[in-house]
Amino acid sequence: MLKFEVVHGPLLDGSADLLAVAVSGRPNSRDPVLGPLAKTLGVDLGTLADEELFEGKADQQLALSGRDRLPARRILLVGIDPTTPAYLRARTFAVAAVRHALALNLRRVALAWSDLWGLETAAWIEAAVVGAETGAYRFIEYLTEDRRPKNGVTSVVLCTPPGRRPPPPARVDEALARAGALAEALQLARDLVNEPPNVLTPAELARRAQATAKRVGLKIEVWDGPEIAKRGLHLLCAVQRGAENPARFIRIDYRPPKPSRRRVVLVGKGLTFDSGGLCLKPPKSMQDMKCDMSGGALVLATMLACALRKPKVEVIALIPCTENMPGGGAMRTGDVVRSYSGKTVEILNTDAEGRLILADALAYALDLKPSVLIDHATLTGACMVALGPNAAGLFSNDDAEAGRLLRAAQFTGEQYWRLPLAEDLKELLRSEVADLRNVGEQYGGAITAALFLRNFVGSVPWIHVDIAGPAWAEKATSYAPRGGTGFGIPTLLRFLES
Repeated sequence: MLKFEVVHGPLLDGSADLLAVAVSGRPNSRDPVLGPLAKTLGVDLGTLADEELFEGKADQQLALSGRDRLPARRILLVGIDPTTPAYLRARTFAVAAVRHALALNLRRVALAWSDLWGLETAAWIEAAVVGAETGAYRFIEYLTEDRRPKNGVTSVVLCTPPGRRPPPPARVDEALARAGALAEALQLARDLVNEPPNVLTPAELARRAQATAKRVGLKIEVWDGPEIAKRGLHLLCAVQRGAENPARFIRIDYRPPKPSRRRVVLVGKGLTFDSGGLCLKPPKSMQDMKCDMSGGALVLATMLACALRKPKVEVIALIPCTENMPGGGAMRTGDVVRSYSGKTVEILNTDAEGRLILADALAYALDLKPSVLIDHATLTGACMVALGPNAAGLFSNDDAEAGRLLRAAQFTGEQYWRLPLAEDLKELLRSEVADLRNVGEQYGGAITAALFLRNFVGSVPWIHVDIAGPAWAEKATSYAPRGGTGFGIPTLLRFLES
């Protein structure tokens, strides 16, 4: 993790290897940051920008060299899109700056703004810290010799705008600690998702959850295969039957310092590898299926953040963990399985297994009497077809709770889009031999998956978030690294703290 400090005004004393400045539009000499910077450099930044065709637009950068290390060895003007949420602007700016420093093997980075776009101190510090840690993130556990990076960014200085009153030191320290907690949670989620599936088995995921819970003082309970069967989570057992590695069911409890009347239960899909079972996926579709436990990683990481930031609500996390493999005992098409809720399910597609393990976890969650129940899962390719790779689909039976989560997403800039629980499609899940079938027909796959889950949540306010697209990035984006992204954690944490 990086070291952070906050100073007032732009750092122009040469102590930074890179001074990055957020710019919206053509550089202006009257800007409280760019003006002093131009004077120190002895250049007209506006004229220079015109020569380099730099207009301060998103994804544009203008790199300069310092004069005798003043104000820094390197200077970087980073274009910012003024139409995006302010939190996302601060985050993407920090990502771009730290990535630039990494490419040049620079170690100390200063981030300067002339305007924080209305963000409060805690919010802009959080966005900047999360962005900087994202820019610095590299999963290098299995790289050796010359493939393993030797150096990297070590420290980041956050410069408050010159015209803004500097926050009290105690407030800065608290903001940095809270921001660090979120950044640590994101790193945990990314590391888990990026681990190869021969390492991160269900048992290993449970072991890491236990280690995390012990470190921060959370209560945790882990059920093994026999206990899962004894408790009646038969859909989870059915999915596991084709795999050599046994299943696990994880429960983690966070209780706030003061008792709360609101209890939020989080459920995360923990498929540590999904081959599709007997309905085997084609090789290309299977390559990244280690990421099918991203919902479980999101929920575990959120619990870590809760332990460190202490929201005022009670939070319980449930993570059903297994592999979906085509071994000799694998579930077959046509099998009928009785779920934890008592409802029977006809299996018509073994590659629609995520909803099966979620169904048992959601039904079990009702025993915990939640105020609201939220599940996250890389559930359907159909959601990616509908919304693309960067947005999550949100389904809910409760407008108020859905609105709260969407407002949190609007603040963080993470893309969520509410989709309908279309009643006319529920007949597609009707089976002739069981209460339900586990898949619908060709169209509306994300909706029928959500409708299937709705059968197991009763009348409790419930939100289903399909993160099949944004949980994993084939290449780095302006706000996330390649591989596991940690999508959803900032939004969910803000929801819990709202």
